[in-house]
Amino acid sequence: MTQKSKRSLSSEDRKKQLKVDYGITFNSEHGKAVLRDLLEVCHVFHTSYIPGNSLDSAFREGERNVGLRILDMLNIDEIKELQEYAEVD
Repeated sequence: MTQKSKRSLSSEDRKKQLKVDYGITFNSEHGKAVLRDLLEVCHVFHTSYIPGNSLDSAFREGERNVGLRILDMLNIDEIKELQEYAEVD
């Protein structure tokens, strides 16, 4: 779908198309490797809390939110699904 045709979609249709785009992007072996890296860098698998350091904790939570957004766009809401999708341990 071209950028021009995407702009003519309704807000709901754009969101649906964006989910399709995420799926296409992260469905190849290369995409899954990038997804695994992004989720690790975004601290999705670890706590974002750093004892005694509220600023770094808040920053990490922002990073984690990015990773969770990607998982939401891919309709992955359980660790088992993620393990099957991206072969994450």
